[in-house]
Amino acid sequence: MISERKFSNSFSSFWNELLPTADSFVRRMNLSLERYCLPIESRFEVNRDRRSVINELSFRFFMSLARGKKLSASDKMKISFEVSHYIERLAPNINIDQPISKEEIEESESLSSALTQYFSKDELNKLWFWPDFRGCGRINSCKGDIITGDKLVEVKAGDRRFRITDVRQVITYLSLNSISKQYDIQHIALVNPRKGLFFETTVEILIEDCSQRKPVDVFGDIVDFLSSEVVST
Repeated sequence: MISERKFSNSFSSFWNELLPTADSFVRRMNLSLERYCLPIESRFEVNRDRRSVINELSFRFFMSLARGKKLSASDKMKISFEVSHYIERLAPNINIDQPISKEEIEESESLSSALTQYFSKDELNKLWFWPDFRGCGRINSCKGDIITGDKLVEVKAGDRRFRITDVRQVITYLSLNSISKQYDIQHIALVNPRKGLFFETTVEILIEDCSQRKPVDVFGDIVDFLSSEVVST
C-alpha cells in the first residue's frame, strides 16, 4: 500500500501520459497567484526537517484558532511534542532531535494567523478539517487539509511556489472522491500562508487544463491504475 503523497511523487510515466499539459498549467498558475496577505520572513536559519515541523504545528494552531480555542503555553508545547512524533512517524528518515524552540513556535503562530486571513470570518467556524478520503486499490485512505463549502483547500507553507506534485496530490483526492462520492467538491484552492499567496479554480478547469480531457475520464484512469494488480515505481 502507498500514501497519496508517494503516489503523487512517483510513477512519472503514468502522470506524464495522463496529464500532458500539467507542466504548462503549473507555470501559468504560478504566474497568476493572488496575494491575500504579506509574506512571512523567517528570523532564523531552519533546515527542511524543522520547517516540516513548523508548518504542521502552524496548521494545528490554525485549527484551534478556527474553533475559537485559546491555547496556553503548555497547550502549545504539548501540540509541538505531538507534531514532532507525527512527523517522525510520517517520514522515518526525519529525526527531530531537539525540542521545538520559542522562535519556532512564534513562527508557527505567525503562519497560523496568516492562514486565518485567507478565510472569511463566516467560514472559520464551518471549516471541515482533515476530510477523509477512502482508499482505492493500492492507495491507503488519506486526509486532505480543509473543505469549505464545495471547495477543497490544500495548504502548502514551504518557501516556494506551487509544484506539479501539489497538483497531482489534489487530483488524487478528487479521483478517490469520484468513487466514494463523500463530498461535493466543485472548486479547489492551493494556499501558501508563508508567501501570502493562493490559487483557486474549478475542478473542471483544473483537469481539462492539465489533460485536455474531461474529469470523469481522468479520474477513471487513475482509479484503474490504482486498482491494477501490480503497481510499481
